[in-house]
Amino acid sequence: MNRVEYSVEASEDVHEVRGCTGRDREYENDILDELEGGNVWAWAFIKVTARIDGIECSDYLECARYDSEADFRRSGEYIEIKAELLGRLRADLERSLVDIDRAKNHLNLERRAHDFLNERSDNENN
Repeated sequence: MNRVEYSVEASEDVHEVRGCTGRDREYENDILDELEGGNVWAWAFIKVTARIDGIECSDYLECARYDSEADFRRSGEYIEIKAELLGRLRADLERSLVDIDRAKNHLNLERRAHDFLNERSDNENN
């Protein structure tokens, strides 16, 4: 059985730190210092993607504050996003199965119509 693969991408969030955190100036200064030091996870726009068998879906998190990717992957938010994505993948796979069944039924109808017409033609020729 194939396994769902998850990937995580982070980039610096486009929202201003000042005023968006709902916290005090010292907290915001810490974020800005970390960003200046190269830690994109200090104020991140995060994309989580789940994929299986060529089907994928993504979810996004804005204004996220983590120490690192590992810190994010240990968080409750990551667990919730994975669960949401798994549910969406399952729904997409179920829709795909329904589409496959419809296509099979359509092909069977075409095949039966073709067989019927061939049989009718054979009967008329005899």
